[in-house]
Amino acid sequence: MIGIVLAITSDSAKASTRLPDHYIISFDPYVGIYQDYYNNPTILKKIEKDLIKHGYNPDIDYISVIGYALEMGYPDMNRFARPYTTKDRKTWKWHIAKNENLFSAFNPWPFGQPDLKNGPAASAQILAKPYSVTALKQTPSDSLHSVANHTYLLTITDDISNGGHNDYAKEWRNIATAGSSNFTRFNQIESEVFEDMRQFNNKFKFITLDSNRETPLSPNGGYRIIWHELIPSVQPSIHSATTLPSPLPLQRVRGGFLLDIDAQPISEEYKISKFILLNAAGDTLVNSPEAKGQFHISSQKLSAGDSINMRMNLILRDGMYNGILLSPDNPRYETGLSNSQIVKLSDDSKILGFIPLSDWLWWWAPNNPFLAVIIWDIIIVVITIGIILIIAYRWLKKTATYIPDDKTISITHL
Repeated sequence: MIGIVLAITSDSAKASTRLPDHYIISFDPYVGIYQDYYNNPTILKKIEKDLIKHGYNPDIDYISVIGYALEMGYPDMNRFARPYTTKDRKTWKWHIAKNENLFSAFNPWPFGQPDLKNGPAASAQILAKPYSVTALKQTPSDSLHSVANHTYLLTITDDISNGGHNDYAKEWRNIATAGSSNFTRFNQIESEVFEDMRQFNNKFKFITLDSNRETPLSPNGGYRIIWHELIPSVQPSIHSATTLPSPLPLQRVRGGFLLDIDAQPISEEYKISKFILLNAAGDTLVNSPEAKGQFHISSQKLSAGDSINMRMNLILRDGMYNGILLSPDNPRYETGLSNSQIVKLSDDSKILGFIPLSDWLWWWAPNNPFLAVIIWDIIIVVITIGIILIIAYRWLKKTATYIPDDKTISITHL
């Protein structure tokens, strides 16, 4: 029993310290021969089991439930990928499902799936992944703005495209020319859709995770859960995305070091959300929501010649999703957002050029080693000159005073 309690406590501690992930469950509601498997509510239990197997924690992770269907009678991309509603008429968009589960929230299933007004519908598999993500776009200025360390997209589908084979333009036109499609409307919005796809592909890419993560939902495996991870097309580094100087401008001060920085993102596409500085032992020297300010570091934790490690979190303000947190805690970004350097002091001033300015000698100008050294230099020079003058004065006084010897002095009696 004690072992079980300790294990649970340990797992809870790990969950409370790691950054949240976002799991997007995207259903293809019209899957032909697999429709009965989709309509069976036990599919929700299978999906949740798969989520937990691969690290989902309902206490801290975000979850969203989306369905995609392109209405061929009058295609409207605002209606292509939309959230499901729970039995309480709520949607799960960036939702933390603490003490909740898919089966109880969305039962009766699939009662809450997005409705069709201009059917029939096409799956449009190639467009589905990007639009499932952009349907969850957030406003960066929103006080409830959420970000995720990983964004996973789980498509629940038979993955049968409309002849595009990863070519969204071909798939779009195949659907547009189908007998039941409104070709005029498809043609009218085509350029807008293609521009959206172009912009999305410039900013992001999907990594299809290994086949071990594919979970069959039908006996033949044709209907299944396919895992993807969303990552930015360009992976920034600390110094490519911000103005943080390299090396860090550490200044020696009494009792330690002073770090004075005012780093800014190089563009509005990034926002600094955390800056951490660690010493070689892993002790935290600086922990700030912005890489901005003056930070005093004790000499007990850092010395010249030591190695320090800087780590930075960035929020990607891409304008289409606004939900990616770039963090060195994610192995994909660790190299760029974690950087080490050796503490080197350009202002390692010494008294008279050779006496180290130790803290016990640092009586004044606590934040200015140059001034402290200059004062000591002046004091030592003044004292030295004073000593020389005193010695010279005594020597001159001694040599200028007449003291006759005994042979030149005589006493005569009258």
